[in-house]
Amino acid sequence: MRLNKKEFVELMKSLKELDDKDTEFSKQISDNFDCVALRYVPTDKYTSIIISLLNKMYNLKSYEHIGTDIEYFIYELDWGKNYKDGSVSDGDKNIDLSTPDKLYDYITGVKNE
Repeated sequence: MRLNKKEFVELMKSLKELDDKDTEFSKQISDNFDCVALRYVPTDKYTSIIISLLNKMYNLKSYEHIGTDIEYFIYELDWGKNYKDGSVSDGDKNIDLSTPDKLYDYITGVKNE
């Protein structure tokens, strides 16, 4: 069973919000206490489990150094914010991974051309 596009996008947005809150909380701790920046809230573990389930649900291949398409979108493209034309391609065809919607279209093979 797979999520439909709306469910996938909502889940990705929720994970992003959780990641943002975790990052802000960790920043507050490191800014207010004499310690190295740390990720105090254990949300990384739960996010990792959800991402792993999504990878299995969509039968995504893991590539050396970049992981799956979902992991690349989250960690390398910073939830799509760092996407630039040409940063992801299939031969000479650009693959737009700038939003969760476009990521869903790509991993499910939906073409919106």
